[in-house]
Amino acid sequence: MSKFVMAQFDDREKLLTMTQNKTFEVNKNLVIALGWHIVKQPNRDQLLWHNGGTGDYTSSIAIDLKNQKAVIILSNVSAFHPRQSNIDKLTFEILKDL
Repeated sequence: MSKFVMAQFDDREKLLTMTQNKTFEVNKNLVIALGWHIVKQPNRDQLLWHNGGTGDYTSSIAIDLKNQKAVIILSNVSAFHPRQSNIDKLTFEILKDL
C-alpha cells in the first residue's frame, strides 16, 4: 500500500493521475473520481480518500497530494461493526496531525 501511495505522488504516472480526475460531484464537499473520493475540507487542502471492508477487516486511506502526506489504516474491525466508521475518522485525524 505504501508503494501505491508513493506512486500517487508522482504526476508522471499518467494512468494513476487519471484516477484522480473528477467524474461526479456529490456535494460541495465530496467529489467522485475514477478511483477516489475527493474530500474538500474547509480551510484545508483537498484529500484523496477511499475505504473498504469485509466481514473481518476494514481499511481506510487518505492522501494529501499537495503536502505529500498519507495515512493507511488496515484493521481487523469488521465492516459490519457498529463503530467501523471510527477507522475513517482516525485516518483523517492522524493525517491532520502529520
